Amino acid sequence: YAEATEMLDNAITQFQQVEDTLGVAQCLRSLGGLAHMKNNYAEAAELLNNAMSLFQQIDNRRGIGGIADCLRLLGGIAHMKDNFAEAVELLSNAMLLFQQINDRLGVAECLQGLGKISFLKGNNVEGRKAFSKAISLYEDMNLKYKISECQIVLQEVERCEQDLSDSELLTPSIDEDDLIYSDNLL
Repeated sequence: YAEATEMLDNAITQFQQVEDTLGVAQCLRSLGGLAHMKNNYAEAAELLNNAMSLFQQIDNRRGIGGIADCLRLLGGIAHMKDNFAEAVELLSNAMLLFQQINDRLGVAECLQGLGKISFLKGNNVEGRKAFSKAISLYEDMNLKYKISECQIVLQEVERCEQDLSDSELLTPSIDEDDLIYSDNLL
């Protein structure tokens, strides 16, 4: 991380010297992504918000894509901090921007993030819908590793549901006679 950070810092200086706003924004986004990977969420959010401000100055597909990617990463940070409402809002906004520029990978990654949040909130039906749409997009792009990621999550959810179902079967039922008997013991 240290070497990558140093390279990106040097690149920012060079881009600033030639007044390349897009280059600076992309480097800031990358630095934000690195900070996110190091679980330094405050630094990551600051870098991503700075990058987003610069991307907003760029009036083309790359600017919109940059904003969308920053929102997606910020949504991931909110998710990691268990701020699900904020994460859903950020990921949904990112997805709309990705759809606007026809960035299927960005849309699929947002769907995957939204699906994970749905699963964490216990809404497995919505989670499966989101993952199903993401898998379909990944299949269209032939991204087998992303398809595998989704399938692993779906299998884990299914296993947890099965464990829950099995535990319900193992829970002894108590009928009225048992309750009366228990009352007689007191």
